[in-house]
Amino acid sequence: LSSLRDSVSTEMTDAKAGLTALRDSVSTEIADSRVGLCSLRESMSQEIAESKAGLVALRQRVSTEMTDVKVALDSLRERVSSEMTDLEASRDRVSTEITELQVGLNSLRESMSSEMTDAKAGLDTL
Repeated sequence: LSSLRDSVSTEMTDAKAGLTALRDSVSTEIADSRVGLCSLRESMSQEIAESKAGLVALRQRVSTEMTDVKVALDSLRERVSSEMTDLEASRDRVSTEITELQVGLNSLRESMSSEMTDAKAGLDTL
């Protein structure tokens, strides 16, 4: 009986030592996991902050470029409008000049016709 008691006591001591080692191992793994999770959380927080900063910078750059495009389009619109006005004025001038040339040609034609009639009359009298 004494031998059995010693054997059970030895097994109990071994089991306690095993449980203590397991508890220590689990505690170490939990501590390591906590450290890893904290590190991951910090890393993710930093990446999120950098992403937000990048998005803000991108938004500002897009806004600036959109403003530049609007200014360029307004400038182009004004130039096209001015050129259209100039073209319309040129068209009106050309139209006026064509009318003046037609009047001049008609007058020249009438004058030449009159001179031809006078020349024929002069030849007929000779």
